[in-house]
Amino acid sequence: MLEKTTEAKARALARSPVFSDAAITGENVQINMSFGNSAIDATQSNNGNLDKLSELVKALEKQISADIGSDELLSLKESVETIQHEMAQEKPKKSLVNTALKALKAIKGTAEFAATIMAIIQFVSSTL
Repeated sequence: MLEKTTEAKARALARSPVFSDAAITGENVQINMSFGNSAIDATQSNNGNLDKLSELVKALEKQISADIGSDELLSLKESVETIQHEMAQEKPKKSLVNTALKALKAIKGTAEFAATIMAIIQFVSSTL
């Protein structure tokens, strides 16, 4: 009985003027609909986010200058690895990511290097 009711609601929705001309476009689009008193608990994994992060990290690696000390270089490597690992998780640990982002902020370099670090920070912060 429940299946027939759900199918009937779906058919009615499909004929609804609200959705008759709907077009969904874009990257990483997820649509969720519920009927009546129902609720939706949805998770969307966007591998495109990992690709963008990887691009930013590659740009950062190209901008590492010779005057960065070994301690800063180690901090940079560990921070980037932590961010990449956590962002690949279904539920990234925000405290670890935020600690790694703070460590990145502390590393001194060229203006271009600093701009790329800020781009990583803004991207990751908007993704969390």
